[in-house]
Amino acid sequence: MTCQRILPLSIYRVAASLVLSLCMCYQPASAGTPNILLVASADTVIYQRFQAAFRTQWTQPGGATLPPTIYLDNDRLDSSVIQAGTDLIVTIGSKAARTIAGMTLDIPVLNTVIPESVYRSLPTADVDCRRQTAIFIDQPIRRQYMLASLMFPQLDNMGILLGPVSAGRLAEINKLQSDVLQQLTVMEVAKNDSTMIVGRDLIATADLFIAINDPVILSRENAKWLLYVAYQKQVPVIGFSKTYVKAGAAAAVFSEPEQIARQSAELARHWGSSPGRCLPSPSHAKYFNVTINHAVSQSLGSSLRNEDELVRLIMEQEKP
Repeated sequence: MTCQRILPLSIYRVAASLVLSLCMCYQPASAGTPNILLVASADTVIYQRFQAAFRTQWTQPGGATLPPTIYLDNDRLDSSVIQAGTDLIVTIGSKAARTIAGMTLDIPVLNTVIPESVYRSLPTADVDCRRQTAIFIDQPIRRQYMLASLMFPQLDNMGILLGPVSAGRLAEINKLQSDVLQQLTVMEVAKNDSTMIVGRDLIATADLFIAINDPVILSRENAKWLLYVAYQKQVPVIGFSKTYVKAGAAAAVFSEPEQIARQSAELARHWGSSPGRCLPSPSHAKYFNVTINHAVSQSLGSSLRNEDELVRLIMEQEKP
């Protein structure tokens, strides 16, 4: 028969307390959420909406620190305002992206609410572990094409107008052309060309016009003129913003600041918990909306009116 010595209850409590303390002390560093700093180009409504949505998404799981925001001062930023211990900078807008890219900071950067053309112009370093990426505000041309083909399946020739900025997306268009049955007619507006002349020639050739964002050729004046000519020729226009639809486009696909913020927070959270903390490749916005000008689209031969259904159908086609 063996005897077992019974220890006082207080000793068990002390031992349990020590074990709990040790467990808390040896939590892996990767378990904590990274410290995020938001750098905004300006204090505008669009950027405020992004900030509010990002903070909501970032703090949803609980325990995450509310990310602070700093603003450019006359398009400049003093590096001293960037807090020590910042793990990731999230820029909001093109000016913030350019400013941060021009500073010698050893901090990974996620650029948001930024056109692909601006991101491609930023200085980059060839390293094995990516420390700079972006979520573009531009829509993939394939996504605009899918919206066009769903709304106007009877049209076979889709026209695309490229300018000095959007010319860099020609490879994207060529890839799309190799995958689809419809013909894509592409015309480029060179530096000394007239947007109105080239645009009129394209509209005279194409059955449908896919408008790609290019601030050089699609100025407010040019955009209104192209929409007017297209409607006169009964050519539907698929745009890239709600404003374009209000101005007369048949429909558009676009991403709200809140949707880009949602994706940004998801990316940052995944990055913070991944080994090595290498940022993913830049990409277009994953979440998007569709808006329809019902009067225009119906008059041009489309019977589809359910915007949520169009989003669902496009997302299904985008699944790998």
